[in-house]
Amino acid sequence: MIAILKRALPAIALLCAVCYGNPPIFFGPGEVLEVAVVPHAGEAKRFSLQPADNRYAQLQTWLGENQSGWFPYMATTPGFGVFVSGDHLRLQFLDSTVLACRMKEACLQKSTHESQYEFLVK
Repeated sequence: MIAILKRALPAIALLCAVCYGNPPIFFGPGEVLEVAVVPHAGEAKRFSLQPADNRYAQLQTWLGENQSGWFPYMATTPGFGVFVSGDHLRLQFLDSTVLACRMKEACLQKSTHESQYEFLVK
């Protein structure tokens, strides 16, 4: 019985976190972000996103407008997509899904559309 409870505890804790809501998803003010556009096949395109860049402001606006609707992501993250990494948060845009992974925490997922993050790949 104790072994069953030990195995179920992580799932119960995750469920409780979902029930009580998730902490806000944001990058620190003035944080320089690293972006990697990694296709399914081919070479990755990498660049830094500076706070003065218009795309930085667009991303911060997107984050502000998308604080709700996140759910636990219970799989290994794929090795492709548009990655935006800061000091304590990584976003990974995958076609119609975005993953938000905080350092040393489980990832969250949310539905999105490529048009909402296309400014990062131009």
